[in-house]
Amino acid sequence: MAINGDGIAAKALRDCVLGQPLTHVDDQYGCRALVLLDGVDAIVELARRFGKLLIDDSDDAWSFLNEFTDGTGLRPSAETTLRQLSETDDAIKAFWSNEQAWALREQRGTPRTKEQGMQEVRERTRRELPLEKILDDAQARVGQYPSRYMRFGRYATEDELKAVSLRLRNESDEEVCVRLLWVFRRASLPDLDPRVWQLAESKNDDVRDAAVTALAQCTDPRVGDFGRAMLRSAPSPTTAAAGLEALLKHFQPDDQALIMAVLSHIIPSD
Repeated sequence: MAINGDGIAAKALRDCVLGQPLTHVDDQYGCRALVLLDGVDAIVELARRFGKLLIDDSDDAWSFLNEFTDGTGLRPSAETTLRQLSETDDAIKAFWSNEQAWALREQRGTPRTKEQGMQEVRERTRRELPLEKILDDAQARVGQYPSRYMRFGRYATEDELKAVSLRLRNESDEEVCVRLLWVFRRASLPDLDPRVWQLAESKNDDVRDAAVTALAQCTDPRVGDFGRAMLRSAPSPTTAAAGLEALLKHFQPDDQALIMAVLSHIIPSD
């Protein structure tokens, strides 16, 4: 709605993203959406905020810029702007230095094309996170953040994603299910198994959120219908959020009225 010109939605998105306590994990809520809305200006503001974190603690740094700009075409202009601002802004200098350090580390001193760089990242991820390790880690409930599972899913083969989906279908432990679902935060589910729909209606917030996020990556119209049904069910703020996420790839013009009607009746709880 914000990208389509709704000023209230745009302000709400900016307030939410820039008001959250940012950390050094690569799963910041709404940052990419903010970049899609405000372009390079958003990248500069996010770079400044992450740079301040890096000044305080550089030991837990990630490479952020590719996450912000992937698929947007903004990277060249963002790099030019950040490089210029890094000469006078200490926070952006910290951010830019971190990005340059990551680029040098990936290059290993050898010039590469973008395609070669992506292939190297893919191969490194697949070496570090083979299917067997991901399944074992999920079973052992390893990790409190989606990062490793999401990275695996991004570069997994179709057969590997099917193997994770099969394990999910037969898994009863919800903590294990959450980690298996994290694989599909950036990858499409091979199929919409009834188990995933069941998990998307779980009373456990973590389970439901992970399942809805996985469904939201799919382009099946049933996902859009699911999101609309959640929004029509007199939801709480948490179920409304889940319904909205399910519409990410299925938004239709008529949905705006439904969304506004739902949001106008929600009373946030403490």
